[in-house]
Amino acid sequence: MRLVLTITSQQNIRLPLAHHHILQSFIYSLLSHNKEFSQRIHDKDSNRDRPNFKFFSFSQLYGKYQIINKEIIFTPPIYLEISTIDSDLCQNLLTGVLLFKEAKLGMHKVFINHYRVLKEQLAQSSYHIQMISPITVHSTQNKHTKFFNPLETDFEEALNSNFRRKYKAFYNKHIEDTFTIKPLDFSLKNKIVTIYKNYYITAWKGKYELTGDPYILNFLYKVGLGEKNSMGFGLFKIISKKGK
Repeated sequence: MRLVLTITSQQNIRLPLAHHHILQSFIYSLLSHNKEFSQRIHDKDSNRDRPNFKFFSFSQLYGKYQIINKEIIFTPPIYLEISTIDSDLCQNLLTGVLLFKEAKLGMHKVFINHYRVLKEQLAQSSYHIQMISPITVHSTQNKHTKFFNPLETDFEEALNSNFRRKYKAFYNKHIEDTFTIKPLDFSLKNKIVTIYKNYYITAWKGKYELTGDPYILNFLYKVGLGEKNSMGFGLFKIISKKGK
C-alpha cells in the first residue's frame, strides 16, 4: 500500500535541509494511538537472526519550496508518500491519519487535509523508475564505510543482497532470485550527501531501469530499494513500463 498525504499549514513550513529524521518522527506520530505497536516498530529488534527491517519507506516532501540560509521553506500544501508491505502498519497508519487531523512537523503545527490510498500492482518484468527518495547502499570494512555509486558492479550486488535479507526477514524464507538495475542518463548531479542524526549518508536520485520477476519488483515497490528505507531512502515511482 501507498499512502499519499496532503499536508497544509497556516504558515510556511521551515525545515533544515537534512530533515529525514523530522519526517520519520512525523510518521511515528501517526502510530501514537497504538503505543504497543508504535514501540514495536520504533525499537531495535534484539534478535540478531532477524534483521531490524521495518518494511516501510517514504518520499521526500514535494511541493513549492525555496532554499534560504541552509533551510528549505515550503509553501503549503505539501505532499508526502508513505509505502509499506506490512498490512498491520498500513492499517495503523490509516487509523492515525483519520484520528489525527492535526500533527507536528518539526516545530510547525500542520494539518492532514487529504489522503489517497494507492494499490498499484506491478505486472511487468521491466520498468523505468524514478527515485522519489534517494537510494543508498554501502559496505563497511575495518571501520571504513564505502557508499557505492550506480556505475559500480557492487551497487547492484549490494542491492540484491539487501533485498534477499529483507525478503527473508518478512516472509521467513530464503530467496535466490535477483533483479537488475541500470542507471538512465547518469549524472553526478544526482548525488546526495545528507546527514541523519550526525551520520553522513551518500545516496543517489535519478532514473533507472529495473528488471526482474514481478513479485520481486512488487516487493521492492512497497518496501523500497537499498538500505535505510525507514529513514526515508529508496522509494521509487514508475515512470514507464518496459515489459518483457
